[in-house]
Amino acid sequence: MIVVRGLIASRVVAHSILRWLAPSARPTTVRCMLMLRVLTGSLLALAATSSTAEASRAPLRLVQPPLVVYHPGARNVDVWVRLNRPLKHNIGHPGEYAGHRAALEVAGANDDFEFGLERHHPRPTCYGETLALDQGQPELVDGQPLAVTLRLHSTHRLTATATVKARESMADPQAELGCPASRRSRPCTGDAHGD
Repeated sequence: MIVVRGLIASRVVAHSILRWLAPSARPTTVRCMLMLRVLTGSLLALAATSSTAEASRAPLRLVQPPLVVYHPGARNVDVWVRLNRPLKHNIGHPGEYAGHRAALEVAGANDDFEFGLERHHPRPTCYGETLALDQGQPELVDGQPLAVTLRLHSTHRLTATATVKARESMADPQAELGCPASRRSRPCTGDAHGD
C-alpha cells in the first residue's frame, strides 16, 4: 500500500514538474531526463522509508542462541543476544516499549543495576549485560545448558537456551554472535577533545 501511494505521489510530482518545464506537448530529451531523475529519486527515497518502517514493525525474535560466558574468578556472567532488529528505544537504557527497560535474566543471577542492558552502536542488533551470580548459587560449568530470558515488558519475554562457556576473559561477543554492522554508523578514528 505504501509503495502504491508512493508511485501515485511520484507520478503527480513528475507530472507537475513536466508541466512546469515543458508547456508544449512534446518535451525535450533534457526535460525527460530531468523528470526521470526526479521520479527515480522519489522512488528510491520511498523504498528506503518503507523498508525501515517494515523492519521496525517486524516481530522481535532471537536470531540464534544467546552467548553466555561465565567468569569463575569474579563469579559473574556475561550474557549477549542477537536480535533480528534493534530494540525500538535505544536512547538511555534500551527497551522495546517506552518507559520499560529491557533486561537479560538468568536463574540464580542478578543484574548490576549500574549499567544494565548495553548495546554496541555500530552493531545495533546485539545486546549484552553482566550479571552477578547470587550468594549460595553453585558455580556454572563449561558446557552446561542455561535458560536466558530477554525481558522486554512484564508480559513480553523472549527465552532461549544457551550453552555456558567458562573462561576468565571475554573475546568479542559481537563477533562470536556474527552481529552485522550498521550501515548508518562509521567508526571514529580521530581524537575527541573536551573540556
